[in-house]
Amino acid sequence: MTQIVPNIGKVEPLSQGNVHIWQATIDCSGPWLSRAYYSRILSASEVENYGGFVDLQAGREYLLGRIMMRTVLSTYFPHLSAREWHFAFNNHGKPYVRQSARRDGLEFSLSHSGGAVVLALTIGAEIGIDLEAHTKTIDIMSLATDVFSRAEILSLKALGPALARQCFFKFWTLKEAYIKARGLGLALPLDQFTFRICDGPPVDDNISITFASGIHDEPNRWWFSIREFCGHPMALAVKRDGTAEQVLIFDFDTALSPIGA
Repeated sequence: MTQIVPNIGKVEPLSQGNVHIWQATIDCSGPWLSRAYYSRILSASEVENYGGFVDLQAGREYLLGRIMMRTVLSTYFPHLSAREWHFAFNNHGKPYVRQSARRDGLEFSLSHSGGAVVLALTIGAEIGIDLEAHTKTIDIMSLATDVFSRAEILSLKALGPALARQCFFKFWTLKEAYIKARGLGLALPLDQFTFRICDGPPVDDNISITFASGIHDEPNRWWFSIREFCGHPMALAVKRDGTAEQVLIFDFDTALSPIGA
């Protein structure tokens, strides 16, 4: 069984078999979001991207995500300042660092929605995290019909409207977390793999995945978790390497402080 615990002590080094999740909200991260601070650590292109947002909340989520990513990475690799990190993307948009941390096996995934931001990191294992706000007004059955597997659609139809909506967002975040971990984006058809969620608390290994014949992957190599952050479903996907997993959860605002903000 994978252990998932909040962390209130010092930040331990990343290691194989351990996943660290950092969480924050734009409402509680005022000092981090000050221009005096972010202009010192973000790249010119990141500042320009932030300035291009029309939606204020979406812009602040993007800003906090970039600040969190740079600041947290420098917590684990202090020989580099937050501003010195350089990022690149694979052909499907998955980010990675260009520095030596990549040679150390660093893997990370970032997501934001509904005023909240989450960042997952580990060493030597593919990882993906996704957060989706429940409040999005979408026709879940119409979208599910387009992108979910037949078994997942039948699971939704068997539920009442409220439970079906909750289940939809669990499936959706799990699918997003998985394709982010694989780094292949929508080159992996969402209807070609199926999630099943059994009853039980989120700390249990109660989520399984199966693949259609066109997806070349091994179900037993993956571990998944669904939890909530700020009332929104948050899904984590981690490829197993035979090591027992431990997931530590950190609050960005309380664990770290902006220097000179």
